[in-house]
Amino acid sequence: MSIFRGLSKEFQVGALTAIAITTLILGYNFMRGKDNPFKSGTDIYVYYERAQGLSIGTSVMFNGLRIGQLSSLDITEDGDNIEAVFEIGSSLNIPADSKMEIQSEILGGQKVRLVMGRSENYVEDEDELQWDTTMAANLGLTVGFTDDTGILSISGST
Repeated sequence: MSIFRGLSKEFQVGALTAIAITTLILGYNFMRGKDNPFKSGTDIYVYYERAQGLSIGTSVMFNGLRIGQLSSLDITEDGDNIEAVFEIGSSLNIPADSKMEIQSEILGGQKVRLVMGRSENYVEDEDELQWDTTMAANLGLTVGFTDDTGILSISGST
């Protein structure tokens, strides 16, 4: 190895081991959905009645831009709600009356959309936001393809 020329074998083994462990830790965090382990964000708590398929790493979107992700998901102590902790990495000022809306993607995944409120007060680290469900979920609409024609249909009862 030309970069370790003139260094002892012990130092070479130690340096390669340190590099391998660092790469392993960064790769593990990346696979868990944590984009940048060195970047701190604002944690926002939302309490949902139903998780609706959310999982760690679910994206938080605002106007089509990914601004954060779901970092923790747990049941509250009373067992009535689901506590979701979102890490928002953006420096976006989020009004305190904003809502986090769970949306289903067309191929079955989930995403959370930030719906901005109009409050003069802004969310700070570890604040709580309200949740909201999409209009399609409230109406019981389903999206699918009809027969073999390839035509997309939206059906349901209102």
